[in-house]
Amino acid sequence: MKKYFTGDDVGCWIDGAFGEEHRRGKLSSMMFEIGEQALSIELEGPMPDDAGDEMDALGKLQENTADGLTWVMDAGDLILTDEDVRFF
Repeated sequence: MKKYFTGDDVGCWIDGAFGEEHRRGKLSSMMFEIGEQALSIELEGPMPDDAGDEMDALGKLQENTADGLTWVMDAGDLILTDEDVRFF
């Protein structure tokens, strides 16, 4: 299966400085783009206590990402990076 996200897509996809609503809206759009409409709709609602829908979204992003790349959520930022990069 061809992966949607490749090395050309490495970088910051969501800036946490814009807040929770922005993060969830962008994740919703990303889920829609990869064909996860049900999760996209779920992310349009309020965040549950455990943020499980956002964790599900990260899993779906990873499933649609080329080998050697990983998604990292750090301080509200969503970053696609090389697996060898470490965040502290």
